[in-house]
Amino acid sequence: MQTEELNQRLTQLQGAADSQTQAFESSRDKLYQNIVDTYLWWREASKDGAYLKSLYKDAGIRTRARGGNQPNFYPLVRLVWNIDITQKASTVSDWAQSLLALHETATEDAAKYSNMRSDLINHIHDLGGLSELRGEKRMTENQLFAEEDGEELESTRGKKSSSTGSDEIIETKKQQAKSVAAKAKLKAFPSAIANTDDFVVILARRNRHTNELEVVGSNYNDDLIESALLACTDIDRASVTPSLRLIAEAIQPHAVPAKLEKYRKKFFDESKYIERIQADGTKEKVRESTTVLVDAKNNEIIITKTPRKASCVTHVKPKKLKLHSGSTLVMRGSDRSWLERELLNNQKLPLYSAEPVDTLVENSTDTHTRYSLQLTASNHSRKIFFYDADEMPSETVNGLRIDVSPQQECSWEITAYAQWLAELDAKCVSQWIDQIKSHFNKKHNQKVGISVDTDALKLWWWWDEQKSDYLKCFTMPFGADASVQINDTQNTTMHLHPKDAMLLFTSIPTLPLASHKIKVTGINGALYIDYETDLATYRSWLPQYEMYETLAQEQKQLHKAYKAAQRAAAKKAQ
Repeated sequence: MQTEELNQRLTQLQGAADSQTQAFESSRDKLYQNIVDTYLWWREASKDGAYLKSLYKDAGIRTRARGGNQPNFYPLVRLVWNIDITQKASTVSDWAQSLLALHETATEDAAKYSNMRSDLINHIHDLGGLSELRGEKRMTENQLFAEEDGEELESTRGKKSSSTGSDEIIETKKQQAKSVAAKAKLKAFPSAIANTDDFVVILARRNRHTNELEVVGSNYNDDLIESALLACTDIDRASVTPSLRLIAEAIQPHAVPAKLEKYRKKFFDESKYIERIQADGTKEKVRESTTVLVDAKNNEIIITKTPRKASCVTHVKPKKLKLHSGSTLVMRGSDRSWLERELLNNQKLPLYSAEPVDTLVENSTDTHTRYSLQLTASNHSRKIFFYDADEMPSETVNGLRIDVSPQQECSWEITAYAQWLAELDAKCVSQWIDQIKSHFNKKHNQKVGISVDTDALKLWWWWDEQKSDYLKCFTMPFGADASVQINDTQNTTMHLHPKDAMLLFTSIPTLPLASHKIKVTGINGALYIDYETDLATYRSWLPQYEMYETLAQEQKQLHKAYKAAQRAAAKKAQ
């Protein structure tokens, strides 16, 4: 076939594809409008519950009660679109969940939407579509390039995200549980029947008067035992390659734990003032993200947030390893997210080995200086990349660091065992999370207080603006597992940002802490936590809540000055 004929056919294909794309985009836009119009109609119709029920009944649509207070949009989708659920059940599910996400958006941020219809349609477009509205992730540019390069990617389409390697994890956990030293021993009793692996799940309650555990019941169900293996046994890190383990454990204090995964989006806001220019010339607001920096000069791994803002910062100092010599590197965001989700939250860290074992290897391209680790498991392989920070956009690498100037005298200092931090999470932090659920951005939940006295730490919450005080409190006694030294009785209370503080306090107990001399220190209104594993020492810093407000105001003024300069330059050019 001649080149000229091939070119003609290519031109025809491109024209047909363009027409098809336009038709698809027009149909998609109409779907967004219909979804929003359906939601707005439901808001009015649902004021009379009997009216909606009669419509469903007349259409022969069975409605089912749902747990909690969330509305059920499944029958509404079937009513409006008249969908045959024997053929398109997944469509009903997707659109019903889209309506639920739209409802949560409209009710949580009602003040933002002056023109509800157009604003909600624009909101869907801004997110990228209905999948993104539901919280699903689309393939990123980096993932596309990785796939094109032949890198094997784990697919989550059509299965649970944690399914890859789950059987291998359970088997690993079983073998670990069979050989690990027992924490306590209890004589068998008649109803304590074990499964074929000799495992049994026992429910016990703590008697605070006798400090004994009292058995309430037992069960040998395999599913229950598998859940207990995942929840009650630690990740076996002994066989994990040191380079991979160091990176994973450095990220861990800032990782969103599995129990908070459904609230992940709440922890990362969109920047109000910092924009990035896309390849097509359009601008987008830069979303906050956890950033991992490998500082070769000081041999530290620094975990911070970018774009630069007040946030929790952790400096990790390896005891023996040196991952890199040279300039500062930044870990690719998609790799950090995957490691956090799959290797930590889904407990797959022991399934992977890494090459090299104690450093990063250069793997540069024509356009970027980069280093990598090659990770390999029995059914999956992946490279994780670190780029030269000097070659990256400044807003993606410039985060806060801990001030290394001489330390001021502390106002107070707690010395604690790891067990005390775990109980602080269970009795205070997790209780707070259970109480406020996803409502992190409500005004009364935007800050928390920490105070210490001679016998306990108190977590204060639910801020009342009128009373200028907190209305609720959790108390964590020091007991035998912690002690406090108070140097300044006038400065025993501080205010912290809960999105950072709660994340840190619930994550640190998940680390394999090597020292019982964990220090929690109050200095000049900020909180420092010093702890260590067998691979590294850690210092985490939580700035006082007031710093968040000060930096936000500074950013606002800088943005205002930048816009004024732009207008002046444009006027001068005319």
